[in-house]
Amino acid sequence: MQQTRRPRRPANSAGRGSTLGDMVRRFGLSMKDKGARTWFRNRIANQLLHSQAFSSRSGFDIDDYAFGLATHLGVAFSPRAVSAASIVGEGGAMSVYLPTSFWEFLSAVEYLTGAFPAAYASVLSELVEDALVNAPGPLGVRWDKDRFMPSAAPELDRPLGAEPLEWLENAKLNGAARPFDLALRSLIGAENAPPKRREAIKYAYEALEAAAQAVCGNKRDLSGNRESFLSRVEVLPALRSGLDEFIKFANPYRHGQHPEPAPDPSYAWAEGSVYLCGIFLRAASIQMRAPEDAGQAGAEADSTRAPRSRPTRAVKR
Repeated sequence: MQQTRRPRRPANSAGRGSTLGDMVRRFGLSMKDKGARTWFRNRIANQLLHSQAFSSRSGFDIDDYAFGLATHLGVAFSPRAVSAASIVGEGGAMSVYLPTSFWEFLSAVEYLTGAFPAAYASVLSELVEDALVNAPGPLGVRWDKDRFMPSAAPELDRPLGAEPLEWLENAKLNGAARPFDLALRSLIGAENAPPKRREAIKYAYEALEAAAQAVCGNKRDLSGNRESFLSRVEVLPALRSGLDEFIKFANPYRHGQHPEPAPDPSYAWAEGSVYLCGIFLRAASIQMRAPEDAGQAGAEADSTRAPRSRPTRAVKR
């Protein structure tokens, strides 16, 4: 059985000169979000479609993953469209199904990173990290464990986003981890998308409700568990009233129990809701850990990170 050779690392696509991002920063220029996102998409797509690292000459053919990508994106796969693209010289199957939309493109990159063999997934991950560093403008995302996450507030992303998610998984609070992950991911591109902002609040509430049920050992909703939950976790006294306000504000987005439809929230409301829940979820994860681990939880947050895990590989078609 012939083994796939290790991929060739793409040459520095920026050459020896400055990147566009370098020039923008050096001269104090500005680039709108759309321009930066187009730059990012094209930079990664160029490497995927045209570099030797992902060509059939390397013993690896990216076109083998086009069917899986089309299925992942919910796009009808058409062998005829692939043949037509090849005939006119526009590329192979992957060139047909690699999205032009920025947000769909991010989803495609995540899928390919999970579907590729480990060596090629590593190359793609490095390309993404390099492109994010050299982007000529804000993209609103960061790359964390082979997935994109929002980066609207970098100083809060790690302590109130990524870390609570890791702690929930370590404390076996999977019922809260999944919706909190969805809440974080709903913030991506939510600045101009009210439905995504509503989803972020809904999922954040759902995550905190699931954590409170685990801590209190019942199936009550969050408003019914408020007193019992606060008596079991350690948070600043000022945050106790904050939980009350959050329940009043976010309950309609989670349960729809409101005389009138919940209004479209601002991005600041959605982001603040997710980060506020992150504080309580950290406290819940500490409470649910074994006694000998709970005392070390604060130190672990600063000194260690959860082991890097790879997503489940998709079946190659």
